[in-house]
Amino acid sequence: MARQQVPIDTYFGFFARSVFTALAGSLGQRSGVRVAVARVFLSTTNTLKLRWSEVECVLLPTLAQPTDLPFVLALTPRDVTALTALAQGRTSLQRLMEEAVGSTIEPFNFIGKSRNKLQELQFSRNVTGLTASHLRGEVSYTMAEARLRPGRGEMFSVRLLVSAATRDAIETRAEDKATQRALFAVNLGAYQCQPQWEPPPPPPELEQGTSLSETLLHGWLQSLFGRNDGTMANTLFRQPAALQSELAKPESLRELARAESGLTVIRLVLNEAMAQEVFVAVPLATEEALMALSRSGQQRFLGDLFRVLFGEAGQLWERFAGAPAAWKHFGVRKLPADAVRLLEQRLEGGGLVVRQTARFDEGTLRWLLAITPHAWHALMRLAARGMARDGLWGEGQAPNRQAIFNATGWQRGTVPWPTVLTFCTERDLQELIRRLGQVGLKEAHLAGVAASLKGDWRQRWFDAMPVMLRERAQAYPLAPGEAALRDLELTRVLIELTRQDRLPEGRLTAWLALYGEMVWSRRQALLDRLLPLRHLVYGMDRVSLGRLMFDCPNAVVIEMLCWAEFMVLDQVRRAVSPGFGIRLLEEIGVRRVRASAYACQEAQLAVYRQAQEGLARGRYLIRATPARQLRDLLRWLDDPAIAAGPRAAATAAG
Repeated sequence: MARQQVPIDTYFGFFARSVFTALAGSLGQRSGVRVAVARVFLSTTNTLKLRWSEVECVLLPTLAQPTDLPFVLALTPRDVTALTALAQGRTSLQRLMEEAVGSTIEPFNFIGKSRNKLQELQFSRNVTGLTASHLRGEVSYTMAEARLRPGRGEMFSVRLLVSAATRDAIETRAEDKATQRALFAVNLGAYQCQPQWEPPPPPPELEQGTSLSETLLHGWLQSLFGRNDGTMANTLFRQPAALQSELAKPESLRELARAESGLTVIRLVLNEAMAQEVFVAVPLATEEALMALSRSGQQRFLGDLFRVLFGEAGQLWERFAGAPAAWKHFGVRKLPADAVRLLEQRLEGGGLVVRQTARFDEGTLRWLLAITPHAWHALMRLAARGMARDGLWGEGQAPNRQAIFNATGWQRGTVPWPTVLTFCTERDLQELIRRLGQVGLKEAHLAGVAASLKGDWRQRWFDAMPVMLRERAQAYPLAPGEAALRDLELTRVLIELTRQDRLPEGRLTAWLALYGEMVWSRRQALLDRLLPLRHLVYGMDRVSLGRLMFDCPNAVVIEMLCWAEFMVLDQVRRAVSPGFGIRLLEEIGVRRVRASAYACQEAQLAVYRQAQEGLARGRYLIRATPARQLRDLLRWLDDPAIAAGPRAAATAAG
């Protein structure tokens, strides 16, 4: 492109070098490769020259506040290739340039005596039209071009385009001595410009359907921010860790900050979209306990810990929704108590405050999650995409929390077969039916599934069965309400097969894994409310407790005691023989590092069922109150008529 050279030793040339120095510093910090400014030169151009030049795309920044110094950045195809290679393996090109352009806002703030921030960065191939529109209709520009040399890869160029009015304003304002000192510090490298980013305004429409029950919502939230049936929680904490989430009041952030005289805040971003951010507010006591797990002792460990913890749940949601759900952390900072209002401002427009608890055998750790409206809407959209239902959430519509959750089928506790089968191939269905036959499920359960299907899907379900099994399933007479009960039993069996990795990978296994997390939350809420383990143990005499430990398989007892409190372990040790007690403690010490909270809860419920069976036979003695609570608990958990709803319960009672 032919250029009309402009002298570089001007105030605008001095300012342009500071802009490119800030941009190079941010590129190097984000990519991990040192980027240096090799040369800067100025020229004049216009719309016609841009049209016939090599410039392929322009970067149009949208700022949080109106500015009288608009600018545009331009790149050629070679520059885009070099920047993509620079970002490869670490971040996306969009995210890389958002941070780099956000850093260039600081020199403009020095010139304009403002505190502006970047709100959005748009890549466009409409070079001439959008450049003229962004620069207020001007068709002649002053262009500053910098040659940047990365530590690895080829050199590339970045072009800064401003109008003549903007150039003159910069020339005038750069005469100020304080401004010159600030720009000189940037050019010299004594001051590192930081990305200036402003979150976008909250979504225009608030969500609907907020009457979803707390128990269901808490299970849904927990499935988004950690897994109790995964491997990361017990690996990070080196013991079984039960994660529970519940909604908290918006003022909980302020109250916690006042009680702790400040908080440590970790900023996590979903899918590198800066608006989809979640802040983890960690009190001092929790921070000290978590930092004890770190070998380096650096605060970055906290960000990595929560990124990995949430990332395991994100991978499961990726399988379910077929859309990315990756977390990245962007800093750990100390936040004084009087600055908590900054977090509260981010939650305006429909954000949530969630209290998350990690329960161990020896104590409890708590922290708060501040979920911004954009992040919460993105997480709800994952659930909507997982079921691929038209009309669940259209463009420009307010999200309906209850409708989205109901569409997944998690509320009624059975697999939504008409939707799930759309994601299964014929081979998947045949393999599923074969696996069900291996665990002893017969034509009654298959007929229950067929009862929920219609038309071609019903025929497709029967066609996947062997001939003799198909005939028996088609001829099986289902009693009124029996289909719902069979479907509940089938769902529980499928969850266990999913945990054992015995089902073909697909949307069904992801649905079952997520539903298993919600089942865990519901069970744990009932256990905490009705009959914790220590209440049962102390409600039995030593002879009965010893018999119960002897009657249960050793593997079940060990799994249950991996997450038990010291008082429970001590009572069990006193109730069994010394040799058996020592062997139990040794096995627990080996197993507790690998045991998940879901497995511990399953073992605890198996012991409860054994206690109820022995109580009915008169083998164990349990006090009246724990015995009644045990009966009520198992009735709520195991009676399919209750889980299936009022209609099935009435049918079963009849």
